[in-house]
Amino acid sequence: DENDSQLHAAPRAGLAAPELPLPELFHRLARKNIMTPTVTVMARRGALDAVGGFLQKAGAPFVDLPTWLAIAARIPGKAVMLSGNLGYYRRHATQTSQQRDLQMRFAHHEIVNAILSELDAATLERLHWDARRQRATLASAQLERAVGCLRARQPAEARQLFMSALRRTRAPREILRASLGVLSTVVGYDLVTAADNARVRFGID
Repeated sequence: DENDSQLHAAPRAGLAAPELPLPELFHRLARKNIMTPTVTVMARRGALDAVGGFLQKAGAPFVDLPTWLAIAARIPGKAVMLSGNLGYYRRHATQTSQQRDLQMRFAHHEIVNAILSELDAATLERLHWDARRQRATLASAQLERAVGCLRARQPAEARQLFMSALRRTRAPREILRASLGVLSTVVGYDLVTAADNARVRFGID
């Protein structure tokens, strides 16, 4: 952080699945950008060329997410996450990911939909993409947008999104996170971030 204290390592040692088939990586990326906060991501040059190089959708504040989504959807193979510390980076209030946090959270679902719209029926079938996964992805998007609104001190918008996520999600962790979010808008304290910090501090996945 700004005081040169190490916040946490990523991925954590307790990561449940250090290797993921690329279709499974697509499913996870569609709901949350699990590639961050890694220091860097490496991809085979052939895989990157096959999807047309780095992709930036119109209005998107980043190129990494659409690129990894496209590779995960279209290229056979697997992703491997290394648990060793290969580098460090600083988190501070003036970096892009902090200043544009809300915009990036709102852009995520639009990017996923843009990538999905470019996939043919055979690819969608290979990914086992269906209405259930689409609903789950929307619930995750609403939850992440709600967290962004909460951190941006927009409690009314955050509460509406948290409630919408609660109605859609079936994932226990998301239900807990959304419930904490609703409670946060009532008590005027960000319990979601407090829980996130505690989870990182104690190494809970």
